[in-house]
Amino acid sequence: DDMFKLKFKIISREESPYPVQVILALKKNKEATSFTKKSIPGNGWDSVEIKSKGTIRRVMGSFYVPATPEWKVTHIDSISLERIHTK
Repeated sequence: DDMFKLKFKIISREESPYPVQVILALKKNKEATSFTKKSIPGNGWDSVEIKSKGTIRRVMGSFYVPATPEWKVTHIDSISLERIHTK
C-alpha cells in the first residue's frame, strides 16, 4: 500500500471568496483512475493526500485558481510530491 502526498504553499493571495481547487489523481490501468479534490481557502502551507493499493502507472495533479469576480494574483510555491509506503 502507498500514500501520495502533494505539499505546497500558497502565497500573495488577495482576499477572494473563491478558493483554489487542488486535484491529485492516480492512474492504475486503462480503466481505473482514483482522485481526491480539496478546496484551499487562503494562504499558507497545505497538502492533499491519496492512498492506493496495487501498481500505480501514473500520478497526476492540478491547481485551479478561479479568476472571478476579477483577476487575483496567486503564487503556488514549494511544490513537492511524496510517496509513503504503508502497511
